[in-house]
Amino acid sequence: MRTFSKAFVVILLAILALATPLKSQGSFAVSAGVGGPEIFHLGFRVKLADQWQLGAFIGSAFGSATEQRGDAPKEKIDAYAMGLAAFFHFGGQSAHTPLKPWYLRAGLSYVHFDGTDYISKYNHADIRLGRGFNLTPRSGLELDAGLALMLSHKHQTKPGGLPEGLPVEVENKVLPAFGLRFFYKIL
Repeated sequence: MRTFSKAFVVILLAILALATPLKSQGSFAVSAGVGGPEIFHLGFRVKLADQWQLGAFIGSAFGSATEQRGDAPKEKIDAYAMGLAAFFHFGGQSAHTPLKPWYLRAGLSYVHFDGTDYISKYNHADIRLGRGFNLTPRSGLELDAGLALMLSHKHQTKPGGLPEGLPVEVENKVLPAFGLRFFYKIL
């Protein structure tokens, strides 16, 4: 089993263990948003306990980044991301829902960049502080910010590719993490 898969299993089990007691009548929400490292993404979230939620997302930015190398034509770079996140809500009151508006979000994500000459893969763990703004009892916006720690980075040069000049090379192990999401509760 790859390191990435092992990390997701460990994080998922830890989140489930911390979220006891579980409630079978939890709510289910879908979301769409933008953020880092999750890019443009779609996700879902399940309520596990009174103020605990577990979510997952998949995101992409296919062909959105470009790189110029001298006189060569611009290169399109495809990117996708996926991950898991746990949310603990605290503080304040919402007029539309018993879920408290402030939250801590802890997550694990995988980001994959695919350029003409290379493939770069990153694993991040992040922690964020956020605020939910319920517009109705079923929908709202969330805004969060925090830090992401790069757990691993793997770069692979494609056959015949140029190894230098990566547009997505990251020097720092700690990066900003942020998100803006719209959510809609289905159940």
